[in-house]
Amino acid sequence: VAGDSSNNGEESWRSSFSGDIAYVSSPVAQTNYFTRYGRVRIIDGDGSHDSNGWSIFNFGAANSNGDYDDETFFGGENVYSGGNGGDNSVKVGGVWGFSCRRGWTLL
Repeated sequence: VAGDSSNNGEESWRSSFSGDIAYVSSPVAQTNYFTRYGRVRIIDGDGSHDSNGWSIFNFGAANSNGDYDDETFFGGENVYSGGNGGDNSVKVGGVWGFSCRRGWTLL
């Protein structure tokens, strides 16, 4: 999957490329924005044949109830979506990983 990948509605897009990954602990203590469903889905289509209808990380309903314009996710259909709170000036996001050896690293 790359930035120019296209959601063709096939099974891997409908069920996400990762499937449901359950949380082993709560990543955010003050809000249920990310924890409401107790899992994250990685590379998740919106359930339809919609070339731009997919997200990198989906914390909300499976397939975002058919549209990534109003759900809890990162990286979505347009500049009005993707965890930016509707601020269309936000066009770039970063994903960080952590290892004990290297610390936090921009992936």
